[in-house]
Amino acid sequence: MRGKIVSSTLAFGLLSSVSACEDLSTLFDNGKTSGQLRAFYVDREYQGGSENSTHRNAFAIGGHLKFETKEFRGLRFATSFYTTNNVNFLNYKGGINTPEHDPSLSGTDGRSYSILGEGYVDINFASLGTKTTAKLGYQRYDTPMIGSDDTRSLPNTFHDI
Repeated sequence: MRGKIVSSTLAFGLLSSVSACEDLSTLFDNGKTSGQLRAFYVDREYQGGSENSTHRNAFAIGGHLKFETKEFRGLRFATSFYTTNNVNFLNYKGGINTPEHDPSLSGTDGRSYSILGEGYVDINFASLGTKTTAKLGYQRYDTPMIGSDDTRSLPNTFHDI
């Protein structure tokens, strides 16, 4: 229920700001686009207690693309697209020490995937005479208690919906 209320609020805010604009392009003028391309390779071998070993590797190419609108009447919207793509040429078939797929880059099944990494509305309440802001939706956090753990192909994101 809470998710539906927040989603409705976000939709209402977007529609209100768009209808207040002279045209839709005004909301996107001077917006900010950012992104990052990444390539990541991991090759690990684990030694078990009974002299069993596991050899895993993976190679992925991906990154993210983000767009943030210009602030308009205290509202700013942002969205980002994340992707990681498994490159299979390292997982050769045959041989005594054939490596398994390492799931740390593209999941246990080794498939490439793309997701909506961030999607939020940033509200600035300065028009009410306060310095309060609120950011609602899927987003990256980097604080002493939680972080995006940006060490693999894709960072962690969190939501408050």
